[in-house]
Amino acid sequence: MMNDFKRRVFECAKAYAEKGWAVLPVHTIIDGQCSCGKANCSSAGKHPATPRGVKDATTDLSQIERWFGSDRVCNIGIAAGSASGLAVLDIDPKDNGDESVKQYTVPDTLEVITGSGGTHYYFADPDGTTGNSVGKLGSGIDVRGNNGYVVAPPSLHLSGAEYRWRIDPNARELAPCPGWLDGSNQRLHTTGQRAGADNSGDGPIAEGKRNEKLCSVAGSMRRQGCDENTIYTALIDINKRRCQPPVEFDEVRNIAQSISQYPVAPPQASQVPQDGIVLDDDHPETIAAAFHTAANDAYRFNPIDGWSILEDEKYRRVDKGEITVALRQWLNAVYIRKLIGKEWVNVRFKKNRGKIKDILAELGAMVAVYIPTDKHAPACFSGDLDTRHIIAANNCLLDIKSLPAKQEALTKDFYTLNYLPFDYAPEATCPQWQAFLESIFTKRQLSKKTEYDNELGDFVEQYEHVADELAIEILGEWFGYLLSGQTHLQKIFALIGEKRSGKGTIGRVLRALNGSVNTASPTLSSLTTDFSLQGLMNKTIAVIGDANTAGRSGDSARAVERLKSISGEDGQQINRKNKDYIEVDKLSVRFVLMANKMQDLRDSTGALASRFNILVTTQTFLGCED
Repeated sequence: MMNDFKRRVFECAKAYAEKGWAVLPVHTIIDGQCSCGKANCSSAGKHPATPRGVKDATTDLSQIERWFGSDRVCNIGIAAGSASGLAVLDIDPKDNGDESVKQYTVPDTLEVITGSGGTHYYFADPDGTTGNSVGKLGSGIDVRGNNGYVVAPPSLHLSGAEYRWRIDPNARELAPCPGWLDGSNQRLHTTGQRAGADNSGDGPIAEGKRNEKLCSVAGSMRRQGCDENTIYTALIDINKRRCQPPVEFDEVRNIAQSISQYPVAPPQASQVPQDGIVLDDDHPETIAAAFHTAANDAYRFNPIDGWSILEDEKYRRVDKGEITVALRQWLNAVYIRKLIGKEWVNVRFKKNRGKIKDILAELGAMVAVYIPTDKHAPACFSGDLDTRHIIAANNCLLDIKSLPAKQEALTKDFYTLNYLPFDYAPEATCPQWQAFLESIFTKRQLSKKTEYDNELGDFVEQYEHVADELAIEILGEWFGYLLSGQTHLQKIFALIGEKRSGKGTIGRVLRALNGSVNTASPTLSSLTTDFSLQGLMNKTIAVIGDANTAGRSGDSARAVERLKSISGEDGQQINRKNKDYIEVDKLSVRFVLMANKMQDLRDSTGALASRFNILVTTQTFLGCED
């Protein structure tokens, strides 16, 4: 059970990730010592608790849950640079940083009070152009940029104090990086135009100027579209830090209420092309919401299944690159409303890799888009549909809990990525398929005819080859089980026969029925590689053609282990290339092996042998193919 500190750390880590800031676990302080276990740790409560350090930082909520939602106690690190679109100015008072920073004008931005009494100033750096430096800007002044990180609230310092935000991080916008942050020693004498910024500097406001200044700041924010609560939060901060003495809170509230009654200044429509889209700001969450609306609320994201799109009440898996292309094309028509001087103008949105990454992160975190890990496909979001008994056809959902199957309409409440590529037609027949099966599945039976054998001086029995109806019926059961998506029988199917005996044709028909996007084509040896399970995700059938393990005893043993584990519905840890591991309760894939002869898949437990269901094709058409 989580204690209060762990719970706050977990919630903050998720909140940072939802803002597009990549996080990582950092060692914390336990009983006055670093949790790494070193008695004299030189970086107590500050160094990464993952193998690759800041390179492991991520916004993946499932990974964050594994890190911070477990029994482990840790601090939070936030990656700077392009990973989060941040640059951080670190002021350490014990090294005279408070005095050194006075030579610079630090813009109003998000601030963290560190556990040692220092300050972290967070700035927007979407392109990750800022590097790391120690003391370059002055004694006690460090900068964290690309490949750097900072410890974030509510992490615990060796002193026993927690890192904390000066004000709510959702109540103020990040200021752009000041020009001197890269060490160029240029002084920045204005704070830029952003919500809550006071362009006259950061000095004290005398008693006779307090209301005038607060009204001016509130008016600037309102013209940029800020609402009453946002204005009020910013005014409280300015009043507390700069007004001498501060005015009463009721007066600050009255100013925010009064100014928020004014209408937001309209943009100049003449600057926007007829097909253009105007947004109030260029925040990633604003753009993501507008893109989601423009896409008819079609995109969905699940940490296990990845991205999908809802089309005609059906979900289709899409690559992240496809969404990126669609987003970039849509952004070509996007304009941002900005106040330049005293005029409202619409400025074309400027794309870059960092902004695209942030927008996609915000899109994936939207409530209407994000599908929790425990709802990975197949899942039913509402209603009475039982995923264990539903076959998703191209034109309907089939409930096969009872027969005849009950047809249900396609609905976005039923989430699956495995639709059959054809319409359900219960009365359909295929005489050609039946004739084909009768030609490859035969058996030898006693003929009703007899012939007289002169040498024996007696009548002898005659035999003939006829269609093996039982084998054909069993194959039909195979197909039904494979198309149903069920795995509870824990069966593996094997089709054995000579060359040109129809195995390949059956495999191609099965693939066509199931859909190529739902069917994998591994080899026995490929099942033993590190990333083999990645290719089986969101697949319902794996057809292994020409199954052969001859001369590879090691491959055979590993293939047996994989076949047993997957067919036995065991949980799987899936290693994905260039991505984090994921855990799934089971893989919904069923195996069909095709070979000229039975393979040597030895299993001392006998479990694998009990799962095989084998059919043998008895006729070969080698040399007389039709």
